[in-house]
Amino acid sequence: MVKTRGFRVELGDVEGALLEHGAVEDAAVVTTPHESLGAQLNAFVTLREDADASRGAPLELRNHCVRLLPQYMVPATINVVPLLPRNSNGKVDRRALLHLLQQDSLDATA
Repeated sequence: MVKTRGFRVELGDVEGALLEHGAVEDAAVVTTPHESLGAQLNAFVTLREDADASRGAPLELRNHCVRLLPQYMVPATINVVPLLPRNSNGKVDRRALLHLLQQDSLDATA
């Protein structure tokens, strides 16, 4: 559980909303510190093999979340990745996802 915009958010609830979208195979949400929000939600999703690319686009997924979740629970970023990294126990490796976010922000400023 994290606190963002003054509200407590269960990351699993955000992941569950993403998983309700027909194009999403798997989802994970990580947080990054944000000066005014407290924590910023960042989602990563993998798409089903048979998914229409336009239905799995980040904007479509964001709109899906807007319909299902309160505004404070809608992820600030939604990243489509080919595979979610896993640790040795088979769980989503959230540190690796945070590393991907850092790389993307470095790439965007380069």
